[in-house]
Parts: sequence; structure tokens; C-alpha cells
Amino acid sequence: MGLLALLIAMEMGTLAFTMNILSAARAYVGGEGLWSKAQKDAVFEMQNYVATRNPKFYRAYLDQLKVPLGDRQARLEMSKVDMNPKVVTEGFLNGKIHAHDIPSMINLMRRFHDVKYLATVIGVWNQADDMLDQLIKVGDQIHTQIAVKGKASNSYEIRQLMNQLDRINSGLTGLEDQFSYKFGEASRWLEDILLIILLVTVLIVESTGLFLTVRFTRGLTRALSEVNTAAVEVSQGKFTTTVPVRSRDELGQLAEALNKMTESLRTSKGEQAHAEEASQIKNLFLANMSHEIRTPLSAILGFVELLKDPHVSEAERLQFLEIVERTGNSLATVLNDILDISKVEAGKLEVNRVTCQLPKLLADLQLLLQLRCESKGIYLQFKPVGYVPEWIYTDPMRLRQILLNMIGNAIKFTYRGGVAVSYSATQDSLEFSIVDTGIGIPAESMNKLFVPFSQGDLSIRKVHGGTGLGLSLSRRLAQLLGGDIVLDSSKVNVGSSFRVKVALDQAKASTSNLSEISSRASAVTGDMKLDKKRILLVDDSTDIQLLIRLFLSKSGANVDIASNGLEGVNRALEEKFDVVIMDMQMPVMDGYTATEKLRQKGYLSPIIGLTAHAMREDLAKCMQVGCNDVLTKPVNRGQLIDFVQKYC
Repeated sequence: MGLLALLIAMEMGTLAFTMNILSAARAYVGGEGLWSKAQKDAVFEMQNYVATRNPKFYRAYLDQLKVPLGDRQARLEMSKVDMNPKVVTEGFLNGKIHAHDIPSMINLMRRFHDVKYLATVIGVWNQADDMLDQLIKVGDQIHTQIAVKGKASNSYEIRQLMNQLDRINSGLTGLEDQFSYKFGEASRWLEDILLIILLVTVLIVESTGLFLTVRFTRGLTRALSEVNTAAVEVSQGKFTTTVPVRSRDELGQLAEALNKMTESLRTSKGEQAHAEEASQIKNLFLANMSHEIRTPLSAILGFVELLKDPHVSEAERLQFLEIVERTGNSLATVLNDILDISKVEAGKLEVNRVTCQLPKLLADLQLLLQLRCESKGIYLQFKPVGYVPEWIYTDPMRLRQILLNMIGNAIKFTYRGGVAVSYSATQDSLEFSIVDTGIGIPAESMNKLFVPFSQGDLSIRKVHGGTGLGLSLSRRLAQLLGGDIVLDSSKVNVGSSFRVKVALDQAKASTSNLSEISSRASAVTGDMKLDKKRILLVDDSTDIQLLIRLFLSKSGANVDIASNGLEGVNRALEEKFDVVIMDMQMPVMDGYTATEKLRQKGYLSPIIGLTAHAMREDLAKCMQVGCNDVLTKPVNRGQLIDFVQKYC
């Protein structure tokens, strides 16, 4: 095992070095994008300065130039023999490079700067810096005309300078494209070299690992055989049976647990009924766990052996890896279902009822499940029966989980025809009928449908997979939502029909819906509800920045942008804003830390949190650090404007 650990460490070291270098290449290309954006934004701010003569645009122009100037500082320092890492780091940080990427970027440039590809890239970078000097020089001349000469400035000369600025801007854009292209060539060269090294290391590790795995498998098979044998004997009433504890790992702990169970049953065999029930539950649990361990283990060992074959094609290798990935996802599903059903049993699973759009929920679900049906050549239909409200009041996440389990189950057991889902509503409930043309359920198996870890018989698990938790969990969730799940009918080789019912509160849905419709209508009209209000948006995503700026600007607001929490804190303390909208997950400084720092410094203006995490504990965390309210992504325009107006 020590040898294998050493070989794996070598492989991981090679992989880490590979990832480090490729990550650095990605960071350089990303940095070029930031460089390019900052340069174009600087030109844009200069255009605003010329048009308005407002000094704030000139200050914004200078701020944008900090990005390419920071990158230049880093490049010049890295070219020195006695490089100062602090100077390089300071430069890259000014260039908005993430701090975690900087060491790998320095490593890449220092190790490979003499390689032909990177030497070409550095040359292009140098040309871009020279052209940047020209841009700065022209910008200074324009500023002199406007700020120094004032009314005596020469409009014709300013236009000529602006034309010169545009030409420099176009030239820089060409160099930026050339930088990205050349860096792509360098990255591919590095990738090929590192991939060869990694493949050699992987072959050595897998050859050794295969040998050790065979030995490990024999020991594992023996331990599982002992556990299964003991479980069978205990189920037959032989409470003197014990399992040898050969290790302190999970199997050893399982053996100890079985021995403790056996001892407990032996001391209480006067309660015969209780002992039999406990034995059955234990036997069922052990059989399921044994199956869930053996199946992925067999797949992994088999496909590792196949992957060792040097003649395996790339397509086959990807197919084998997909099988391993599917096996892992299956185990993850089992764990999630066990956790959920355990929470239900313990009474700790909470439901979060809110107003949601039923058509949108069902459309998303149909789109997801349609792919499974198409791969099997069967149909999937969703059909409303009678009047069905657009807005409902329930827990949308749990309702989606129930329907995904039930409809997914129907698809799994259907090989011809298809699955039809019809739904209807009353004032108090929402009901779904799920009818399939699948294999059906034998009469003798119907009483075990909603029992955890139960399936019709062992052949079902072998052919179709699964652990028998889906129906049981779905029924418990439906009951938590004030409803139930029942089997209406089933016939072998004809199909089955299930009915899912959950409670509704249409009065609450209607009330919430009116508010939602009002918000949307207000947003559509585009009235100037936020006329001249000044908003600071702190978000690292340029797409979100553009979207929210458009939403708020169309309602009359003036929107300033900060790209990370640190920049947002500085802007909020330096300038006056009516409302701050703070994204929670950002580089440099996240929104939680930024909000907390603002409140610690006595900042009193409203802060609205913005997050893609919609769990109750995530929203509570936003409020704890000092947010006045929280908006969740995706952002609703009407709700956004109403929130901002409320806190203005």
C-alpha cells in the first residue's frame, strides 16, 4: 500500500502541475479579456468626458487604465533576473487577476518564457504596452485641451485627437486578438507535453493499482461473504453467530454492528416477534448494502482492467468512464434518498410553501424527462384536465421531487407506448394521474410498493436498478404537503396508474399572485419609479451588471458598478448612494464580508443581498451580516424595482 500511495502521489503531483500550468494559461487569457475590456471602457469614458466635460468621466478613464498598467508592471518585473514577487502580485491585482491565479501565472512565465510560443506572446504583449503609452499620451492631450485650456480649447484639435484615440483603440484590439490566438497555440503545446507525461504516470499507477486491487478484492469478498453468511444464520434464529472483525474500516465497523445486534437479539429472544422483525430489517439492510457495494466495485474493477489495455479506443475509454460516472451518480441518489427519508422519519424535514407558477414547473419537468423518453423511443404527455390555476401555493422543490420520482419510475419500467400525465385542481388540492404502458406490478407485490428498500422481486433490481426508496420517499413527501400517493390500478405487461395528490391554499396563492402581477405590470409599463435615484450594484458578472443596470435605468435610476466586494466597500464609503445591491458570491471579497465591513464602519444606507442560493439558511445568513432584504436569482424585474423603490 505504501508503494501505491507513493505512485499515486507522483500521479497527483504530475496532475497538479499540469492543472497549475493550464490554469495559469486560462488566467492569462482571462486577464487579456479584462485588459481589453478596461481599455475599451477607458476609451468609452474619455468619449463621455469629451461629450460632457464632466471630470468624473476623466477619473473613470484613469481608473480603467489601472488594469492594463497593472499588467504591464507585472510583465516588466517578471522579466527581471531578481524578480520581486510582491511587485508582480501588486501589478496583477491592479489588473483584476484573482490572487489564487497569480503564483501559477508567475510560474508559467518564469519557466517557459524562452519557449518560442510564449516568446511570441510576450512580444505581442510588449507591442500592446507601447501602443497603450500612445493612448495615454493622447488622453493627456485631450485632458489638457478640456481641463487646462477650458473655453479656449480647440474643438477641431480635440476631434483630431479623438480620431487618433479610436485608431489606437482599433490597433490594440488587433493585438489583443493576436495575444489570445498565440497564447492558445502555447497552451496546446504545453497540454500535449504534459499529457504525455501524465499518461506515462497513469499507466504505471494503474498497473500497480490493478495488482493491489485484485488482492484487496479477495479480502473484501471474503469479508462480505462472512457478513452475508452471518446475516442469513441470524435471520434463521442462530443468535450465537458472530462475524470476525478483521479491520477497523467500514466493513470492520459493519461486522461489529452486526455482532452487537446479534448479542442484543440473543439477550431478548423472549420477545420473539420483536426479534424476528429486527432480524428481517437487518437482513434486508445488509443485503441491500452488500448489493450496492458489490455492483459498483465489480464495474470499477472490470473497467479499470479494460482501460489498462493500450488498444482501447478514445470512444471506448469515454464510454467506460461514463459507466463509472453513472455508477457514482446512482450511489449519490441512494445517499440523498436515505438522508431525506431519515429526516422524514425523524420529523426534521421542513417544507417551504411559497407561491409558484405551475405551468413553468411542469414545463421544466417535461423538458428534463423528455430526453429519457426519446432515448427509449416512448412518448411523454402532459395534459391539464379542466381548469388548472397558473399560480399555486405549495413547496415547489418537494412537489418537483415527488413528480420527478413518480414519472421517472414510470419511464424506467416502460419500454413501449409511453407515459401520460394528466392533472387537475380544486380549491383545496392539486391532483396528478400518472399512467404508463409498462411492465405492471404483480398482485402479490402491491402491498410492498411503499416499503423502503422493497421491490417486486430480485430480478427487478437486476434488470432495472434502484433501491426501492423512491416510492416510499415520494409518499412521505406528499403526506407532508397534505396529500398522498396511491396505486389506482396495475396489470402485468399492460401498465400501471398512480395518483398523486397535494394540498393547495388558493387564497394565499391568489393574494401573492396579485402582488406578483402588480410587480410585473409595473415593470412592463417602464414608469420612472426610481427617477434620479442613485444605485450601487456590486456584482462580478458583466452579464448581470448589464441586465440589472438596464432594468433600473429604464425606471429612471442612475446605476454605478463595482466588480467585487472590496471595490463595492470603497465606493459605498466614498460616495452617496440611495441603495446598494450586493451579490454574495464574488472574487477578491465576497458579499457577506463586504456587507459586514460596511455595517461595522457605520454604513446606514439600505443593502439588498443578491444570491443564487435560495435555501432558507442561505437567506438567513444574508440577513445576519446586515442586509435589509434579499433577492434571489434569476432576478425578476418587477420585484427588483419594487425592492429598490421600497428601500429608497
